[in-house]
Amino acid sequence: MNTGNLICDFDTPAPPKFWWFGVAFLPEGKHFLTTGTSDGGLAPTALTLWDADRGKMLHRFKGHADAIIPIAVTKDGKHAVSGGIDQTVGLW
Repeated sequence: MNTGNLICDFDTPAPPKFWWFGVAFLPEGKHFLTTGTSDGGLAPTALTLWDADRGKMLHRFKGHADAIIPIAVTKDGKHAVSGGIDQTVGLW
């Protein structure tokens, strides 16, 4: 944000391609979470942990039966919470 220039463009693994609805950085600034599909469907039913410096997907967290829209990370970065259209809240 200092320069206004795009630093890195993260793409979903192919196949399948999917939309990202939520993105949340961990407090240390080196990792972030996204919502995205785990099974090739259109609803983002998993969280994905990314390494921001290397642009590498590190882990998929699966558990929601339907789309995840909001995600948040605790101040200490040890947990994340996600809200699903399946009327559940996931604590990770």
